[in-house]
Amino acid sequence: MQKLMFVITLLFYICACDENCPEIIKRSNWTDTEPRSVNYLIIPIPFLIGGDGNIYEGCGWNREGAHTYGYNKKSISIAFIGNFEEKAASDEMVNAAYKLILCGKSQGILRENVRVIGAKQVQNVISPGIHLQNQIKNWPEWVATP
Repeated sequence: MQKLMFVITLLFYICACDENCPEIIKRSNWTDTEPRSVNYLIIPIPFLIGGDGNIYEGCGWNREGAHTYGYNKKSISIAFIGNFEEKAASDEMVNAAYKLILCGKSQGILRENVRVIGAKQVQNVISPGIHLQNQIKNWPEWVATP
């Protein structure tokens, strides 16, 4: 099934260089927020973008994540690692995320008319942060109303 939406979320960690990001991801206690299910994966987010601009695969394209209540079945999520209430995401991070969207389209995983939203547009959360939200508004796939 092609996914209709791409949800941008965030993790409040600082990950400025490539040697730290894998350790931060590995150390994160994902089990605190996991539903108790035998089919549940260790990292409930499809993809993460580190401060180094690298893309880290969580549960990937083909497994349902647990990132945005009510949207998990019809969407894929990217979590940007950092605090984007205080500053903008780096160009490397934003470009990596956008390339991931294009990759999903080219592989037929995402619909050509995929819509991009920030988690705060559908939940009472600050994610992805005001600065990152403003950055993704520049993407042609971004929509104000899901």
